[in-house]
Amino acid sequence: MPYPTLDSLPDWVKEMPKHAQEIYQASWNAAYEEYKDEGKAAATAITAVKTKFEKSEDGKWKAKEAVDINPGELSSEDKRRLIQSELEKGRNPEAIATKLSPWLRDIFDTEIVYELGGQLFKAPYTIDDTGKVTIGTPTKVIAVTQYKATEVKSLQNEIVQLSGFRAIDASDKRLVKSLSKEATVQECEDCIKWLKEEAVVKTEDGVKFPAEAFAYVPDPEKPSEWKLRIWEDPQKKVTRKQLGAAAAALSPGGFRGQRVDIPSGDISKVKAKLRSAYRSLDVKDEEMPKWVKEAEMVRELVAESCAIDIEEVTKEKIAKGIVPVRIIQPGFNVSREKFYMPDAIKDAVKVYEGTKMYADHQTDEDDKKRPERSIKDWVATLKNNKVSASGNACGEAYINAGWLKEKAQALYEQGDLNQLAVSILGVGKGSKGEVEGHKTTIIEGIVKGRSVDFVTEPGAGGRAGLMESADISNDIDVISLDRFKKERPDLVEALTVELSETFKPKQEDKMAEEKKVEEVQKELDTTKVALKEATDQLAAEKSARAKADAKAKIDKAIAEAKLPEVSKERLLAQFKDAESDKGLAEAIKAETEYVAKIAETGRVKDLGNTTPDTDATKAALREAVKKANPTWSDKMVDDFVKGR
Repeated sequence: MPYPTLDSLPDWVKEMPKHAQEIYQASWNAAYEEYKDEGKAAATAITAVKTKFEKSEDGKWKAKEAVDINPGELSSEDKRRLIQSELEKGRNPEAIATKLSPWLRDIFDTEIVYELGGQLFKAPYTIDDTGKVTIGTPTKVIAVTQYKATEVKSLQNEIVQLSGFRAIDASDKRLVKSLSKEATVQECEDCIKWLKEEAVVKTEDGVKFPAEAFAYVPDPEKPSEWKLRIWEDPQKKVTRKQLGAAAAALSPGGFRGQRVDIPSGDISKVKAKLRSAYRSLDVKDEEMPKWVKEAEMVRELVAESCAIDIEEVTKEKIAKGIVPVRIIQPGFNVSREKFYMPDAIKDAVKVYEGTKMYADHQTDEDDKKRPERSIKDWVATLKNNKVSASGNACGEAYINAGWLKEKAQALYEQGDLNQLAVSILGVGKGSKGEVEGHKTTIIEGIVKGRSVDFVTEPGAGGRAGLMESADISNDIDVISLDRFKKERPDLVEALTVELSETFKPKQEDKMAEEKKVEEVQKELDTTKVALKEATDQLAAEKSARAKADAKAKIDKAIAEAKLPEVSKERLLAQFKDAESDKGLAEAIKAETEYVAKIAETGRVKDLGNTTPDTDATKAALREAVKKANPTWSDKMVDDFVKGR
């Protein structure tokens, strides 16, 4: 249903800037009015938002910076969204006066027609290189009905919809011609046929992606329903980063708070596709996120049969004894007990290449007596296996038995070759799950190919009567651990003893090695302590030598300085622990200047000649020194005056 107010929008849309919300609301409502499809309306709305806004690295929406675009390269759908967005801004007088939202009805090369409050308006428009739309002054118009032999307009509407979901250049001549006023019915129908043959794509973040770029594709013709993109971009395709985002979307917390909504019946299939994508990047199952794993992986026998594909048979190859065969096909088997993923088809191509083909199934009794099969029954070899364009595992049977060559040729000439079928037996791996509402085993790979037989009737999704009377739960390739323990406790005990004897010496060696490592570590710790002590002692001796050398230089320089004893004592104290005489000359100079200044302060000036060493002069000097150095003791002051 349409969104009447911004408050009625989905919560994730409300996180956008206000103008982005307005664009989304207007575009969604207009698209829903036209298509009556919420999926298309949502796709149209988010595309309209992305013309003006984009997501930053922190996941928040922000306005885009202006970029140069070529208006001629815009698709019809993109052009519609840009113009509709501009109309929704309410800049035209009619929209402001009525407070209604305009709806874009038709787009021409230089003019548009839109509806507002039941009235039609026509207005000129332009789109510049930055994507900015300018709409001119509108004039009121009326719609005139024109009857034609066939409705070209309805065909053109279909063309617009089809082109919007395909990677088609908007300037393509076929598209432009079919959307022109002069277009004929035949031209439109030809264009529709061409568009339907083109791959459908979905646009995300301004990039077009095919269906194979998504893990969930319920309908290949409806990209609005595709979810969980696994391609990072069309060049890189599947990446671990993108798979991580898809896996997170399946988790309870979702990806950046958004949990993907997929029907429960399709979850298992989607997870299997994600696991397949991870394996294509050589990621081991145990390294995959837990959200894409199933509770339990299983191994099962796979037994399927297919009729000879008559369309692929040629008279020339039949004459040479070469019969094309279909080994296995993707999807459900006939009974729907198994669902084969594309990776299983690829595996089948590999594991059955060069396999010997036999005539008829073995009976249970024959299987027990001669499981390796008799050379008399070997009638052909399977070669040239491949995955066909339709996704099937196919190959060619090179017949070596003369009687079968004659029979195959006779059946072909009689039109009864379809009575001959090929049946396979192998071992598959996968998981129990649900696909399209059916509980089944999803086969994700074929780990072993056992046999390929020619039979007279294809089974209904499996070999008719094959091993139905046998208990395959004891089959060595698929037996479970619990069943193995129950059926062969003697082997379990023997294996336990053998493994114990095998690993006991290794365990003892490991313990001895660990003890040796521990001893070496202790020696290393002791060595480290001794090294530190020696290093500290060396540093101390080096410092002592430096101090002794410096002291000799300092004592000599201070002794030769023409300074009072108290100044010399102060300098000696200052350089007591110095490791060099650096800065000593400057200190002596500063002290000399200081003493001179003090002496000058205590001298009586401008009174003629005076006797320098009278008691009055000394008393005045002592008073001046005391005043200048309040922290000095009386002894220090007296020593200074005497040394002057």
